[in-house]
Amino acid sequence: MPSILLLHGNHQTHDIFHTRIKPLTKKLTKQLNYTFSTSDPDTNGPIIHPVKDGDDTPTFGWFDSSLSQLSSVLDNLFLDFQKQKYEGIIAFSQGALLAHFLLQDSRFTPYLKWVILASAPYLSSCYLTSAQVDIPSLHVIGEKDVCVSPSSSLKISGGYNNPKFHKHGGGHHIPMRSADLKVYLDFVEGIESVTEINEIEEDVKEEQMDELLVLQELYPSDYTLLSKLDTFPLRFKIRIFDYKEKCVYVEFKFPFKYPESESPEIILKHDLSLVDFRSYKERCILGLGRRLLEEGKGECCVMNVVEGVREWFYDGGMEEKEVEEVEEEEEEEEEETEEEFEERLKSAENCGLEIAMKHVSSPKTSSHPQKGGSQTITIGLIGKPSAGKSTFFNSATAFSRQSGGGEGAKMGETPFTTIDPNLGYGYAPVETEVLPDGEEFGSEYGRDILNSRLTPVLIKDVAGLVPGAWKGLGKGNKFLDDLCDANVLICVSDCSGKSDRNGVIGGRKVEDGGEEWGWIRRELVMWVEGNVWGKFEGVRRLGRERLGRLFTGYRQRNEMIENVLDALEVQGYNVEDFVKWTRVDVRRLVSCFLGFRFPTVLACNKIDKADEGVLESLLGKLPMHGVRDGVGVCASNECEIVRRAIDGKDISDLEITENVWKTISKGISMSSTVFVFPVIDLSTCMALPSMIRNVEGGGGSTSATAISENHKKSILARGGKGPEPGKLQICVCMKEGSTVSDVYDHLKNIKAVSGMFVRAEGMSNIGDKSRQLKKEEVVNSSNRIMRIMTNKNRAHHESGGGSGGGDGDMEKKTVSKNKAKFSR
Repeated sequence: MPSILLLHGNHQTHDIFHTRIKPLTKKLTKQLNYTFSTSDPDTNGPIIHPVKDGDDTPTFGWFDSSLSQLSSVLDNLFLDFQKQKYEGIIAFSQGALLAHFLLQDSRFTPYLKWVILASAPYLSSCYLTSAQVDIPSLHVIGEKDVCVSPSSSLKISGGYNNPKFHKHGGGHHIPMRSADLKVYLDFVEGIESVTEINEIEEDVKEEQMDELLVLQELYPSDYTLLSKLDTFPLRFKIRIFDYKEKCVYVEFKFPFKYPESESPEIILKHDLSLVDFRSYKERCILGLGRRLLEEGKGECCVMNVVEGVREWFYDGGMEEKEVEEVEEEEEEEEEETEEEFEERLKSAENCGLEIAMKHVSSPKTSSHPQKGGSQTITIGLIGKPSAGKSTFFNSATAFSRQSGGGEGAKMGETPFTTIDPNLGYGYAPVETEVLPDGEEFGSEYGRDILNSRLTPVLIKDVAGLVPGAWKGLGKGNKFLDDLCDANVLICVSDCSGKSDRNGVIGGRKVEDGGEEWGWIRRELVMWVEGNVWGKFEGVRRLGRERLGRLFTGYRQRNEMIENVLDALEVQGYNVEDFVKWTRVDVRRLVSCFLGFRFPTVLACNKIDKADEGVLESLLGKLPMHGVRDGVGVCASNECEIVRRAIDGKDISDLEITENVWKTISKGISMSSTVFVFPVIDLSTCMALPSMIRNVEGGGGSTSATAISENHKKSILARGGKGPEPGKLQICVCMKEGSTVSDVYDHLKNIKAVSGMFVRAEGMSNIGDKSRQLKKEEVVNSSNRIMRIMTNKNRAHHESGGGSGGGDGDMEKKTVSKNKAKFSR
């Protein structure tokens, strides 16, 4: 995807600038598929200005009056250009001056197609070279700008060939009204069109222009040109008829190879209500228009479309009886092409998954961050009967079921050994921190043989699925419902090839483990689609808000479905007029949603019974059907290791493997969980005393995740080590998009801190320079080690000292101030 560099002004930051021009960035993303630079040392100026009273974030500048920083700034930006390959620049004030210097540097010109300079100040040293800048430029000038005079911005534009201007009546800012946005978008779209216009042969251009002249003569009062004559692709509209005193237009867009080998794109435009102009009437008109275009392919055919639609209208095409007959014809056609309809459904399903996977690999496209907070990572085990899910579950949970009682899950080779879901905590290694050599680090739940921290995961083993489960076959769709609270799915597949889709073990070969997930995913798609389609009439009436509510049952907020709709819209699909949606559109939406909702890992189980090369062949096909990664597993062997360790028996004859752990770890890495270390002091990196007492008293931060003796024995048997005190002992799991405020709320909820939030500091790794954190700053790997200070910290004072989670001096000052106030 093409990218744009944002250059902020003096006494500003990249993020502040990005926020102020958000209406423009959103339009550029939706209409032209652009992404934008992110905040980092290269996109924030090197000069750090003092924090002003009332502010809690420093601002930046690019250079001082001597321009001594300019050379290093350009060098750093060039390194960023080589990675991001920016095609455009949007720059403001001092950032616009920096862009002006950048445009005179030949290193950058191969990348850039255009630049927008707003309130660019002029300096006597502006022209580093005598040559003018050839890159298309738009200069935004505020007529009431007292910081950078309009004459200064006009003067700097003299260094550009054919500059374009947008003058507004405001001051020192970039206006974001709809009229202003149109100017910016027309400028960028014009550049995009010019870059492609050379692909059009001269005779094709001439033929398109000749057709426009003819249409203008034929329909002088009905024809409206929507693009400029010298700007391709050419766009125009023609009024085809009036209905209930309102105009109905067909909008045409000429592709670059029209009329030689492509047909124009057509859209119906009108202001009629859905009651007056039903959606099936629109389908009739567009269907007729597209048939006429197809018939006239290779020739200029716009007039045929206009006259054909007008004839349909004057022959009574808008009358109810006539429309009903058309509907009946359509229904008959659908009955005749049922196989084609199923093929379209399948194609839409594949398309939705492809869009979701593209989004997952490009997280910047997400514009609706989820609400943050602490979380318990939940892994759903899914697969056909007798695939080994319960054996996998017992190995991961060390036969401990914290929910429902009993010891372990029932295992067997008969279908539907599991009826009720098995629910229990397991522990898996995660890479959460960088450990300097020689440092002693603690852990709340222990570490594996490679010293990776173990973190608790809630594991849910549901009954096996068979084809048709979404309709109630096998044990039915109740078990699909059991997966709704899972963050990640692990598909446990039988790689031995000994059992069929119903879990019946026989002597013949069946599909490989990858194909298992293919039809299992289809069960999920069909189940969700049935639920959504059954209530879709409400969406037609109420729109996106109602659609978002349909997905709350799958433990998702509206932000998730908004991200899905945005991803579909970027690919050109209609996500506004739901009246026009068919079941094909719903299938695409659901498939895309499930791609967002359920990251999936393949546990290739029973590899000890599989033929040689099966595992390598299967892993070589990934990603497949939305499965992103896979691990070869022998769950029965690992389950035996755990069982003997618990019973204190010898395991020297067994090969020690951790592939169950490895599979779960891959699932955790896909869950977007952010790991945060609350500490009492950034210099010691020791955990809050109250959290340590929870560990010592209950064996864990909460009673639900308290590590059992079974787990301790299992961990030690595999070369790991149990819970121990030390630096960064406590790790908190936070949802993606969580803020510093969310961490504070969680700590207050578990009574690790008390009182009002005062300030926070954080860093990435031990030994890094700490920095102040804003309360609304999103937590990530750069600030994961965090000290939160409050005006009262009961946990801190009960522990007897130190200068940790609360600020003792701050509390004393507050108490003294309050005493003085009440003594007056």
